[in-house]
Amino acid sequence: MKTIAHKIENISQSRKALASGVDFLEIDVAKEILFSKFTTQHHGIKGKLGIGESLEPILAAIPQDKLLLDIKHASSSLTFAKKFSDLLTRHSIKKARICGRDWEIISRICQKTGCMPFYTLAKVNDFKKLKKKLPKLTQPEGFSVNHMLIDKNLMRNLSASRQIWAWTVNDSKEADRLAKLKVDGIITDDWKLLTSS
Repeated sequence: MKTIAHKIENISQSRKALASGVDFLEIDVAKEILFSKFTTQHHGIKGKLGIGESLEPILAAIPQDKLLLDIKHASSSLTFAKKFSDLLTRHSIKKARICGRDWEIISRICQKTGCMPFYTLAKVNDFKKLKKKLPKLTQPEGFSVNHMLIDKNLMRNLSASRQIWAWTVNDSKEADRLAKLKVDGIITDDWKLLTSS
C-alpha cells in the first residue's frame, strides 16, 4: 500500500517526507489573488487567500512522478485550468497525478498536459454524480476518496483497474481497516507513523 504525505508546503518538507519513505507527496494548490501565481496552501484563512509558498520551485525540485497536485480554491474556472495547464507544460510535468472535486477542470488539465486524473469523492452522493459524468471525462488513473466512505461495496464499484487512495488517515487502526479492504494508497498527515509500521 502506498503512503502519500499530506500538507506538504515547501521543498524542505517534500525532501523530508521522501527521505522517510513516502511514495507520493500531496500538494494542495491555490491561486494567489494578489499576484496571480500558483501557491501551496492549506485550510483556514491562509488557504482561502492562497497565501503560501510558490508552487514553481517545488515543481522544479521534486520528481514529477511523486506529485499528487490537489486543486483547491478558485479551481472551478476555465481560466484557472488554462493557466495551470500552461504552468505544468512550462515545467514539462506529464507524470504528476492531479486530483480535486471539480472533475471537469481536472479532466481538462489532464487532457492538455498528459497528467493522470484522480477524481476526488468527498460525499456519499459523489459516486452517483461521477458515474453520470465519467463518460465525458478523461478516464481516471484513480480516485481520491474520503476514508469514511470506503467499504467493500465502494471498493467493488470503483477499483476495476483504478487506484483508490483514501484521505486523510492519521490513525493506524483505520489504516489497517483500509489495508484489509485493499485500498491502494493512504493520504496522511502522519507519514512517519505509516512509513515506520
